[in-house]
Amino acid sequence: MHCKIFFQIFLVLSLSFIVSYVAQPVIAEEVNYCFEKDLLGNSCVYTTADKGDPSGMVAPVPCAQTSFCQFGTCITQTDGCIASVEKGYCENTLAGSWSEKSSSSLAACQVGCCDVLGQGKVTSVSHCQQLSTDSGLA
Repeated sequence: MHCKIFFQIFLVLSLSFIVSYVAQPVIAEEVNYCFEKDLLGNSCVYTTADKGDPSGMVAPVPCAQTSFCQFGTCITQTDGCIASVEKGYCENTLAGSWSEKSSSSLAACQVGCCDVLGQGKVTSVSHCQQLSTDSGLA
């Protein structure tokens, strides 16, 4: 009788050990998205849904495959031309006009002498126009 009880205890303990050793935890695969911005304000971030800012653009592909994360030139009223800027960041954060062309091939980004109220400054055409507007000349 005692042998049967010991055998049953041994069997239960052995099976418990085998099941716990063999059973692998099920891990859910995280799905990533390209967010125009993450919750920290970084632009064009490929991350999980809980870390992205849903108020901006979102795509279920790597950021290099999206239109809003393409790099190009941003023309802003305050800073003139800025090279290598993501499209979404240019249009939504900087309130600029984005072009896929390089700054050297855009007329608005050509650098020259800007004379505003007798003060010369070397800057881009677009920035010179903004300086003229700010000075009340345009």
